[in-house]
Amino acid sequence: MAKKDYYEIIGVSKNATDKEIKTAYKKLARKYHPDVNPGNKEMELKFKEISEAYSVLSNPEKRKQYDHFGHQAFQGFDPSGARGGQWQNINMQDMGFDFGNFNFSGGFGDIFSEILGKGRKKKWDFRTRAENEEKGKDINYSMGLSFMDAVSGVSASISLQKNEVCTTCGGSGRKSNEICTSCYGRGMIQKTEKIAVKIPKGVDTGSKVRIPGKGEPGINGGPPGDLYILTNVQPHRYFKRMGDNIYVDVPISLQEALLGTKIDIPTLEGWSTVTIRSGTQNGQKLRLKGKGVPHLKGNGSGDLFAVIHIKIPERIDSDSKELIEEFSKHNPLDPRAGLW
Repeated sequence: MAKKDYYEIIGVSKNATDKEIKTAYKKLARKYHPDVNPGNKEMELKFKEISEAYSVLSNPEKRKQYDHFGHQAFQGFDPSGARGGQWQNINMQDMGFDFGNFNFSGGFGDIFSEILGKGRKKKWDFRTRAENEEKGKDINYSMGLSFMDAVSGVSASISLQKNEVCTTCGGSGRKSNEICTSCYGRGMIQKTEKIAVKIPKGVDTGSKVRIPGKGEPGINGGPPGDLYILTNVQPHRYFKRMGDNIYVDVPISLQEALLGTKIDIPTLEGWSTVTIRSGTQNGQKLRLKGKGVPHLKGNGSGDLFAVIHIKIPERIDSDSKELIEEFSKHNPLDPRAGLW
Protein backbone atom coordinates (compact mmCIF):
# COMPACT_ATOMS: atom_id res chain seq x y z
CA MET A 1 0.00 0.00 0.00
CA ALA A 2 1.29 3.46 -0.89
CA LYS A 3 2.57 5.63 1.90
CA LYS A 4 0.03 8.16 3.15
CA ASP A 5 0.59 11.61 4.56
CA TYR A 6 -2.26 12.15 7.02
CA TYR A 7 -1.50 15.86 7.26
CA GLU A 8 -1.70 16.18 3.50
CA ILE A 9 -4.97 14.21 3.40
CA ILE A 10 -6.57 16.53 5.98
CA GLY A 11 -4.94 19.57 4.34
CA VAL A 12 -3.04 20.99 7.33
CA SER A 13 0.57 21.50 8.29
CA LYS A 14 2.43 19.28 10.73
CA ASN A 15 2.31 22.11 13.27
CA ALA A 16 -1.48 22.44 13.03
CA THR A 17 -3.42 22.79 16.28
CA ASP A 18 -6.17 20.38 17.31
CA LYS A 19 -8.72 23.04 16.47
CA GLU A 20 -7.27 23.56 12.98
CA ILE A 21 -7.31 19.78 12.35
CA LYS A 22 -10.90 19.49 13.47
CA THR A 23 -11.99 22.48 11.37
CA ALA A 24 -10.26 21.08 8.28
CA TYR A 25 -11.80 17.66 8.82
CA LYS A 26 -15.31 19.09 9.20
CA LYS A 27 -14.90 21.00 5.94
CA LEU A 28 -13.87 17.83 4.08
CA ALA A 29 -16.53 15.71 5.76
CA ARG A 30 -19.25 18.07 4.58
CA LYS A 31 -18.05 17.48 1.02
CA TYR A 32 -17.38 13.73 1.09
CA HIS A 33 -19.81 12.35 3.68
CA PRO A 34 -21.90 9.42 2.26
CA ASP A 35 -25.09 11.11 3.34
CA VAL A 36 -24.28 13.96 0.98
CA ASN A 37 -23.16 11.61 -1.81
CA PRO A 38 -25.46 8.58 -1.64
CA GLY A 39 -24.25 5.64 -3.73
CA ASN A 40 -20.96 7.29 -4.76
CA LYS A 41 -18.28 4.67 -3.99
CA GLU A 42 -15.41 7.02 -4.85
CA MET A 43 -16.67 9.53 -2.31
CA GLU A 44 -17.12 6.76 0.26
CA LEU A 45 -13.47 5.70 -0.14
CA LYS A 46 -12.30 9.30 0.07
CA PHE A 47 -14.37 9.79 3.21
CA LYS A 48 -12.83 6.66 4.72
CA GLU A 49 -9.39 8.02 3.95
CA ILE A 50 -9.90 11.43 5.56
CA SER A 51 -11.65 9.82 8.53
CA GLU A 52 -8.76 7.40 8.94
CA ALA A 53 -6.37 10.35 8.97
CA TYR A 54 -8.51 12.28 11.43
CA SER A 55 -8.82 9.28 13.76
CA VAL A 56 -5.02 9.37 14.13
CA LEU A 57 -4.36 13.11 14.14
CA SER A 58 -7.20 13.94 16.54
CA ASN A 59 -5.79 11.55 19.15
CA PRO A 60 -2.73 13.06 20.89
CA GLU A 61 -1.10 9.65 21.59
CA LYS A 62 -1.70 8.30 18.07
CA ARG A 63 -0.52 11.57 16.54
CA LYS A 64 2.71 11.32 18.56
CA GLN A 65 3.25 7.76 17.26
CA TYR A 66 2.55 8.89 13.71
CA ASP A 67 4.95 11.84 13.95
CA HIS A 68 7.66 9.52 15.30
CA PHE A 69 7.21 6.36 13.22
CA GLY A 70 5.33 7.67 10.22
CA HIS A 71 2.48 5.97 8.40
CA GLN A 72 3.90 2.48 8.86
CA ALA A 73 2.86 2.63 12.52
CA PHE A 74 -0.71 2.42 11.24
CA GLN A 75 -0.27 0.26 8.16
CA GLY A 76 -2.73 -2.52 7.54
CA PHE A 77 -5.83 -0.80 6.27
CA ASP A 78 -6.50 -0.80 2.56
CA PRO A 79 -9.42 1.48 1.67
CA SER A 80 -9.27 0.38 -1.96
CA GLY A 81 -10.71 -2.98 -1.03
CA ALA A 82 -7.68 -5.00 -2.22
CA ARG A 83 -7.54 -6.64 1.20
CA GLY A 84 -11.23 -6.48 1.84
CA GLY A 85 -11.06 -3.11 3.49
CA GLN A 86 -9.99 -4.69 6.81
CA TRP A 87 -7.38 -3.82 9.39
CA GLN A 88 -4.52 -6.34 9.25
CA ASN A 89 -2.08 -5.36 11.98
CA ILE A 90 -3.97 -2.88 14.15
CA ASN A 91 -6.47 -3.53 16.91
CA MET A 92 -9.56 -1.63 15.78
CA GLN A 93 -10.76 -1.13 19.38
CA ASP A 94 -7.45 0.58 20.17
CA MET A 95 -8.05 2.86 17.20
CA GLY A 96 -11.62 3.57 18.27
CA PHE A 97 -12.59 3.07 14.65
CA ASP A 98 -14.46 0.36 12.77
CA PHE A 99 -14.43 0.79 9.02
CA GLY A 100 -16.33 -2.48 8.55
CA ASN A 101 -19.59 -1.04 9.87
CA PHE A 102 -18.32 2.52 9.97
CA ASN A 103 -19.31 3.07 13.60
CA PHE A 104 -17.41 5.82 15.35
CA SER A 105 -16.45 6.15 19.01
CA GLY A 106 -15.05 9.18 20.73
CA GLY A 107 -15.73 12.54 19.12
CA PHE A 108 -16.93 11.48 15.66
CA GLY A 109 -20.60 11.37 16.64
CA ASP A 110 -20.48 14.97 17.83
CA ILE A 111 -18.70 16.07 14.66
CA PHE A 112 -21.23 14.37 12.38
CA SER A 113 -24.03 15.96 14.41
CA GLU A 114 -22.47 19.36 13.66
CA ILE A 115 -21.89 18.51 10.00
CA LEU A 116 -25.25 16.99 9.15
CA GLY A 117 -27.40 18.86 11.65
CA LYS A 118 -28.93 17.79 14.95
CA GLY A 119 -31.74 15.77 13.41
CA ARG A 120 -31.71 12.00 13.10
CA LYS A 121 -28.41 10.27 13.79
CA LYS A 122 -27.22 7.71 11.26
CA LYS A 123 -25.31 4.47 11.57
CA TRP A 124 -23.40 3.91 8.34
CA ASP A 125 -22.55 0.59 6.75
CA PHE A 126 -20.71 0.74 3.45
CA ARG A 127 -21.67 -2.84 2.53
CA THR A 128 -25.36 -2.13 2.95
CA ARG A 129 -27.12 1.20 3.11
CA ALA A 130 -27.46 3.22 6.28
CA GLU A 131 -30.38 2.62 8.60
CA ASN A 132 -32.09 5.64 10.12
CA GLU A 133 -32.79 5.98 13.75
CA GLU A 134 -36.42 7.03 14.03
CA LYS A 135 -38.40 8.43 16.89
CA GLY A 136 -41.17 6.14 18.10
CA LYS A 137 -44.81 6.95 17.43
CA ASP A 138 -46.70 9.23 19.78
CA ILE A 139 -49.65 7.80 21.71
CA ASN A 140 -52.92 9.64 22.34
CA TYR A 141 -54.85 8.71 25.47
CA SER A 142 -58.32 10.09 26.22
CA MET A 143 -58.86 10.89 29.89
CA GLY A 144 -62.12 11.95 31.52
CA LEU A 145 -61.90 14.56 34.27
CA SER A 146 -64.35 16.06 36.69
CA PHE A 147 -64.91 19.79 36.41
CA MET A 148 -63.06 20.50 39.67
CA ASP A 149 -60.09 18.25 38.81
CA ALA A 150 -59.68 20.12 35.54
CA VAL A 151 -59.74 23.45 37.35
CA SER A 152 -57.50 22.45 40.26
CA GLY A 153 -55.17 19.98 38.54
CA VAL A 154 -54.74 16.36 39.56
CA SER A 155 -52.14 13.59 39.71
CA ALA A 156 -53.24 10.17 38.53
CA SER A 157 -51.96 6.79 37.41
CA ILE A 158 -53.10 5.27 34.13
CA SER A 159 -52.66 1.76 32.71
CA LEU A 160 -51.56 1.83 29.09
CA GLN A 161 -51.02 -1.03 26.66
CA LYS A 162 -48.04 -0.21 24.46
CA ASN A 163 -45.26 -1.85 22.51
CA GLU A 164 -41.86 -2.40 24.08
CA VAL A 165 -38.62 -3.64 22.58
CA CYS A 166 -38.40 -7.40 23.03
CA THR A 167 -35.72 -8.09 25.64
CA THR A 168 -35.17 -11.63 24.35
CA CYS A 169 -33.92 -10.58 20.91
CA GLY A 170 -33.15 -6.92 21.57
CA GLY A 171 -35.67 -5.85 18.95
CA SER A 172 -34.09 -7.76 16.05
CA GLY A 173 -36.87 -10.35 15.82
CA ARG A 174 -34.33 -13.18 15.74
CA LYS A 175 -32.45 -15.16 18.35
CA SER A 176 -29.56 -17.50 17.43
CA ASN A 177 -30.51 -17.21 13.74
CA GLU A 178 -34.05 -18.34 14.52
CA ILE A 179 -37.27 -16.35 14.75
CA CYS A 180 -37.63 -15.06 18.30
CA THR A 181 -40.22 -17.09 20.16
CA SER A 182 -41.05 -14.20 22.49
CA CYS A 183 -42.08 -11.64 19.89
CA TYR A 184 -42.54 -14.01 16.91
CA GLY A 185 -40.21 -11.92 14.77
CA ARG A 186 -41.86 -8.56 15.42
CA GLY A 187 -39.07 -7.25 17.62
CA MET A 188 -41.77 -5.76 19.87
CA ILE A 189 -44.04 -7.15 22.56
CA GLN A 190 -47.15 -5.62 24.09
CA LYS A 191 -47.08 -4.83 27.77
CA THR A 192 -49.33 -2.97 30.15
CA GLU A 193 -47.49 -0.10 31.79
CA LYS A 194 -48.66 2.02 34.69
CA ILE A 195 -47.76 5.63 34.07
CA ALA A 196 -47.98 8.48 36.56
CA VAL A 197 -49.42 11.61 34.95
CA LYS A 198 -49.87 15.11 36.29
CA ILE A 199 -52.70 17.16 34.86
CA PRO A 200 -52.00 20.89 35.33
CA LYS A 201 -54.53 23.42 36.57
CA GLY A 202 -56.81 24.94 33.98
CA VAL A 203 -57.16 22.20 31.35
CA ASP A 204 -60.39 22.03 29.40
CA THR A 205 -62.02 19.61 27.00
CA GLY A 206 -59.60 19.16 24.10
CA SER A 207 -56.46 20.12 26.02
CA LYS A 208 -53.35 18.02 25.29
CA VAL A 209 -50.94 17.23 28.12
CA ARG A 210 -47.57 15.92 26.90
CA ILE A 211 -45.74 13.18 28.83
CA PRO A 212 -42.28 13.01 27.18
CA GLY A 213 -40.77 9.64 26.29
CA LYS A 214 -43.82 7.55 27.20
CA GLY A 215 -44.93 6.76 23.65
CA GLU A 216 -43.92 3.83 21.44
CA PRO A 217 -40.24 2.77 21.44
CA GLY A 218 -37.95 4.17 18.75
CA ILE A 219 -36.82 2.30 15.64
CA ASN A 220 -33.19 1.26 15.18
CA GLY A 221 -32.27 2.71 18.56
CA GLY A 222 -34.12 5.99 18.07
CA PRO A 223 -35.77 7.85 20.97
CA PRO A 224 -39.25 6.87 22.15
CA GLY A 225 -42.30 8.86 21.20
CA ASP A 226 -44.40 10.93 23.58
CA LEU A 227 -47.68 10.29 25.33
CA TYR A 228 -50.43 12.88 24.92
CA ILE A 229 -53.30 12.97 27.40
CA LEU A 230 -56.42 14.33 25.68
CA THR A 231 -58.73 15.69 28.38
CA ASN A 232 -62.51 15.44 28.35
CA VAL A 233 -64.02 17.55 31.14
CA GLN A 234 -67.44 16.75 32.58
CA PRO A 235 -69.92 19.62 33.08
CA HIS A 236 -70.56 20.99 36.57
CA ARG A 237 -73.90 21.07 38.32
CA TYR A 238 -74.05 24.87 38.57
CA PHE A 239 -70.75 26.33 37.34
CA LYS A 240 -70.56 27.14 33.61
CA ARG A 241 -67.19 27.72 32.01
CA MET A 242 -66.45 30.04 29.09
CA GLY A 243 -62.73 30.15 28.46
CA ASP A 244 -61.16 30.82 31.84
CA ASN A 245 -64.22 32.67 33.17
CA ILE A 246 -66.86 31.01 35.33
CA TYR A 247 -70.56 31.88 35.39
CA VAL A 248 -72.99 30.93 38.15
CA ASP A 249 -76.71 31.71 38.28
CA VAL A 250 -77.73 33.43 41.53
CA PRO A 251 -81.46 33.70 42.32
CA ILE A 252 -82.62 36.56 44.56
CA SER A 253 -86.05 37.65 45.79
CA LEU A 254 -87.93 40.76 44.65
CA GLN A 255 -87.40 42.26 48.09
CA GLU A 256 -83.61 41.68 47.88
CA ALA A 257 -83.51 43.26 44.44
CA LEU A 258 -85.54 46.31 45.56
CA LEU A 259 -84.02 46.94 48.95
CA GLY A 260 -80.52 45.45 48.55
CA THR A 261 -78.79 42.95 50.81
CA LYS A 262 -75.70 40.76 51.27
CA ILE A 263 -75.73 37.10 50.24
CA ASP A 264 -73.26 34.20 50.03
CA ILE A 265 -72.54 32.68 46.62
CA PRO A 266 -70.43 29.63 45.65
CA THR A 267 -67.02 30.04 44.02
CA LEU A 268 -64.34 27.56 42.98
CA GLU A 269 -62.57 28.19 46.29
CA GLY A 270 -65.62 28.08 48.57
CA TRP A 271 -68.24 30.63 49.58
CA SER A 272 -67.89 34.39 49.07
CA THR A 273 -70.11 37.21 50.32
CA VAL A 274 -71.37 39.70 47.70
CA THR A 275 -73.46 42.85 48.02
CA ILE A 276 -76.77 43.10 46.17
CA ARG A 277 -77.39 46.80 45.68
CA SER A 278 -80.86 48.33 45.86
CA GLY A 279 -82.42 48.36 42.40
CA THR A 280 -80.44 45.38 41.08
CA GLN A 281 -81.88 44.24 37.74
CA ASN A 282 -82.68 40.75 36.49
CA GLY A 283 -79.77 39.35 34.43
CA GLN A 284 -77.26 41.76 35.94
CA LYS A 285 -73.73 40.28 36.38
CA LEU A 286 -71.61 40.77 39.45
CA ARG A 287 -67.90 40.29 38.72
CA LEU A 288 -65.51 38.63 41.18
CA LYS A 289 -62.06 39.30 39.76
CA GLY A 290 -59.56 36.41 39.75
CA LYS A 291 -62.10 33.87 41.00
CA GLY A 292 -62.24 31.96 37.71
CA VAL A 293 -60.12 29.16 36.22
CA PRO A 294 -56.30 29.36 36.52
CA HIS A 295 -54.68 30.22 33.19
CA LEU A 296 -53.16 27.06 31.70
CA LYS A 297 -50.33 29.03 30.14
CA GLY A 298 -49.23 31.92 32.31
CA ASN A 299 -50.02 33.31 35.71
CA GLY A 300 -53.32 34.46 37.14
CA SER A 301 -56.89 33.29 36.70
CA GLY A 302 -60.06 34.27 34.92
CA ASP A 303 -63.04 35.90 36.65
CA LEU A 304 -66.26 34.62 38.16
CA PHE A 305 -69.55 36.25 37.20
CA ALA A 306 -72.66 35.92 39.37
CA VAL A 307 -75.67 36.23 37.06
CA ILE A 308 -78.66 37.63 38.95
CA HIS A 309 -82.12 36.07 38.47
CA ILE A 310 -84.98 37.82 40.30
CA LYS A 311 -87.67 35.39 41.44
CA ILE A 312 -91.31 36.59 41.49
CA PRO A 313 -93.95 34.86 43.67
CA GLU A 314 -96.37 32.82 41.55
CA ARG A 315 -99.37 33.76 43.75
CA ILE A 316 -100.14 37.10 45.41
CA ASP A 317 -102.95 37.71 47.91
CA SER A 318 -105.31 40.70 47.77
CA ASP A 319 -103.49 42.64 50.50
CA SER A 320 -100.20 42.30 48.63
CA LYS A 321 -101.82 43.50 45.42
CA GLU A 322 -103.01 46.67 47.15
CA LEU A 323 -99.53 47.26 48.53
CA ILE A 324 -97.99 46.78 45.09
CA GLU A 325 -100.47 49.21 43.51
CA GLU A 326 -99.66 51.77 46.19
CA PHE A 327 -95.94 51.14 45.60
CA SER A 328 -96.38 51.71 41.85
CA LYS A 329 -98.10 55.09 42.47
CA HIS A 330 -95.09 56.25 44.46
CA ASN A 331 -92.54 54.69 42.07
CA PRO A 332 -93.92 55.07 38.54
CA LEU A 333 -92.12 53.10 35.82
CA ASP A 334 -92.85 52.27 32.17
CA PRO A 335 -90.49 49.36 31.37
CA ARG A 336 -91.24 49.59 27.63
CA ALA A 337 -90.76 53.32 27.24
CA GLY A 338 -88.58 54.01 24.19
CA LEU A 339 -88.17 50.29 23.51
CA TRP A 340 -90.00 50.32 20.19
